[in-house]
Amino acid sequence: MESSFHTKKYKWGNPMKKSFLLISISAAIIYSACNPKKSDDTTKTLALLALARSSTASTSSSTSTSTSSASCQTLLGSSTTVMTNASADYLAAVCTTPTFGTNTPTWITANFKCNMTTSVSGNTITISSITSLPPYKSAYWTNSGTTAAYYESTMPTGNAVNPNKISSQNNTITMPLAPTVNSTTTASSMGPIGVNVLGVVLYNNAAAPGDSLTTELATMDRGYGHPTNTGSYHNHTEPCKISNNDSNLVGVMMDGFPVIGQKDADGTTPTDLDAAHGHSTKALSAALIAGGAPTYHYHITASDPYILSVFRGTPGTAR
Repeated sequence: MESSFHTKKYKWGNPMKKSFLLISISAAIIYSACNPKKSDDTTKTLALLALARSSTASTSSSTSTSTSSASCQTLLGSSTTVMTNASADYLAAVCTTPTFGTNTPTWITANFKCNMTTSVSGNTITISSITSLPPYKSAYWTNSGTTAAYYESTMPTGNAVNPNKISSQNNTITMPLAPTVNSTTTASSMGPIGVNVLGVVLYNNAAAPGDSLTTELATMDRGYGHPTNTGSYHNHTEPCKISNNDSNLVGVMMDGFPVIGQKDADGTTPTDLDAAHGHSTKALSAALIAGGAPTYHYHITASDPYILSVFRGTPGTAR
């Protein structure tokens, strides 16, 4: 990558490209001035990435997606298993039992395990106090103080940490109690678009402005997550501590529909997903059905959009 960058000259003839590059350089200078100094290696790596991106970036980079495969089997190998309470990397101290309000559906109360509070008013479910703290070891925990025991240095082969560290959040998501399957889709936005069963927020298939999701995928930890510059840990793709090429319930999106793993409850991989990467032609598990889960559901996929790009239902709010 380095040699190709140096041998390909940047064309200054396009004033928009020139302006974008100057803005990118200015932003990089401001970033370095406003953030704690990283190690020399980290600083050099970030600088090279920023320069490489500046030669190809566009003003639409906030919606830059990825053509990369992103599955737990690709990341960790086919032998990897999802986390249980008995797993060595499970952090019981980080997993606070949720507080479920009256009339919260059973499919949620029976499956969501950590760090949230729910309430129901009319046709709206509010999930609040979402800390987005992963209850498992990660290279993104601060390796000092009270979280030192949560830190692990191991990253998936070929991946490297970004400069950010996990910190507690206070997210709130609202969604319909009885979601409706619409004939048209609604675009998702940046930031939280759902929450997984471990109380970690879910993001769509777009990267932060000035970045690409392909680049971001190379910073994922062994849970296939990473934090933002505000410490908000999140998943863009299959969360390996919850699902690995299976039909496990992953979470709920802000339009009220569940998202499950790559397979249906009968063990088959769906071939009829709609434009939102969901369907209702295959039933959910008997437990989810008994718990009142909607028939329509989304699937995790190993390729774009991974979790979700557009909503089939009417999304609530997220902050």
